[in-house]
Amino acid sequence: MPIPVLLHPKRRNTRLRPKAYTQTGLIFLTLCSFEKRPLFGYIENDVLHPTSIGVLVTRQLEVFQHRYDGLSIDQAVLMPNHLHLLLARTSEGIALGQFVNLFKGWSTRVCGQSIWQRGYYDHLVRNA
Repeated sequence: MPIPVLLHPKRRNTRLRPKAYTQTGLIFLTLCSFEKRPLFGYIENDVLHPTSIGVLVTRQLEVFQHRYDGLSIDQAVLMPNHLHLLLARTSEGIALGQFVNLFKGWSTRVCGQSIWQRGYYDHLVRNA
């Protein structure tokens, strides 16, 4: 009896052309937790109560806020299973993908376990 072949859906590339990420402006970014688990905290009375991992991620945000030339964290909102970032690109500098890779890598090492889902969602903010 032949072994069935499992077909997995092909991942769709949602990235824009690389030149789009070098322009100045705002970038909305969402990073999800591993398997979308509520690793970062829980919400009670409309307030996030961070776990120890949530506290460590928040500290890493402070470290990364102005760490790289040309790209800084303007705003951040930590949720139980994801993180929203509003990044401001003021000049050419670190690439967005490299920034995400470094942030995820540093925060994973600090936490001592896998905390991020593969990939990220980004959107270039075009108007107010």
